[in-house]
Amino acid sequence: MKLTRIVHLLFIIFISFGLLLIPGCAKKEEKEKEITNKESLLQSSIQSGGIYRVPLMNNPTTLDPAYAQDIYAISVIHQLFDCLVRFDHYLTVLPALAETWKVEEGGKVYRFILRENIRFHNGKPVTVEDVIFSIGRLLLVDPSPAPLPHLLKISGAQAYREHKTDRIKGLEPIDDRVLLVRLEEPHAPFLTAMGMYQAAIVPKEEVNRLENKFGQNPIGSGPFRFVSWERNKSIHLERFPAYYAGESFLKKIYFLLYPGGKIDDALADFKAGKLQEMPVYGNIQQELSSQSELQWFHRPSLSLLFYGIRGNHPLLKHPEVRKALSLSIDRE
Repeated sequence: MKLTRIVHLLFIIFISFGLLLIPGCAKKEEKEKEITNKESLLQSSIQSGGIYRVPLMNNPTTLDPAYAQDIYAISVIHQLFDCLVRFDHYLTVLPALAETWKVEEGGKVYRFILRENIRFHNGKPVTVEDVIFSIGRLLLVDPSPAPLPHLLKISGAQAYREHKTDRIKGLEPIDDRVLLVRLEEPHAPFLTAMGMYQAAIVPKEEVNRLENKFGQNPIGSGPFRFVSWERNKSIHLERFPAYYAGESFLKKIYFLLYPGGKIDDALADFKAGKLQEMPVYGNIQQELSSQSELQWFHRPSLSLLFYGIRGNHPLLKHPEVRKALSLSIDRE
């Protein structure tokens, strides 16, 4: 009798639990369906083509990734070039020109495998020879680029930088798609360094041909290719049809230049519809806050901001002004 009652009780509990689960599962399925529908709607609303206009507050010094140090150049370089690896919004290292990689010998060896059929904007294939050239070139750059301390962990890199040898012992080409990088010792940040913009892969043939002019006529393998650069006016890019990840939705990107940081001119152009985005500094947010149709974005950024003071300004002749500026800095 007692056993029968227990069985009945358990049966009722399972039935009740099942009834509770059914609405929960249904709601989950409805939620997933709703997300899928939103994603499908978003995809169907995306249109290919168009020109996106972006303000740059100064001329870049160069568009050669090995030598670029200003944020204006970096904005353009990210569209023109690719590295072996890249980062997502959470700084996770992801494949780029390297389809995959393996870490061997306890972290001392990295085996990079390039994607098939990746090409530079001039139509030439991206090969391991270009990768070795790009790394070697970066080792010789002066002033030293940010990734240099990590690249010097490559076996033979220090000797190459000091011009004691004409080859880097730790860069071993296996074939056109496979590169073995041998380090002096395990160094975890090495892979991250290979994703920094300075480590972008450049075409050996074009760099040797153009030499110092490469920075004004860059050729990369990124989603957009270089068209023109009219100083103090604009830099024009167009989408690269043979990009490994597929064609960009945008047809062109125009970087409009406002030399000297003419933010008021940029704001006027933005209000007039001549720009599709606008950096928000100072009182600009207050000026634009009343426009409800605008979309506001917070973008993660890894950067150093440098504020320069012109030392020959007449006001700086007064010791009181210089002292006031010094006291205004919160050093804690």
